[in-house]
Amino acid sequence: MDVRQDAPKDFLPSEDSGQLFAFTEAAQDVSFEEMARLQQQAAAIVQQDPAIESVMSFVGSGGGGASALNLGRMFMVLKTARATRHAR
Repeated sequence: MDVRQDAPKDFLPSEDSGQLFAFTEAAQDVSFEEMARLQQQAAAIVQQDPAIESVMSFVGSGGGGASALNLGRMFMVLKTARATRHAR
């Protein structure tokens, strides 16, 4: 999957920042250990995309001091379009 080609054109902003932010969610009764394993698995899949430069992944998120163990976040930095073309 190539993130740059598969995303609908109106999904990405007109000014490309070269970054993506994603949320993941598992069943509410998932343990921290299992959620961490699932989050690592998701990050490894994303990292395999040739358009991805790097991925930071976190488990547990919420606002106002609350933390939901079944939620995760990923911050992805995209390679430049030129770097992606040269990698093919």
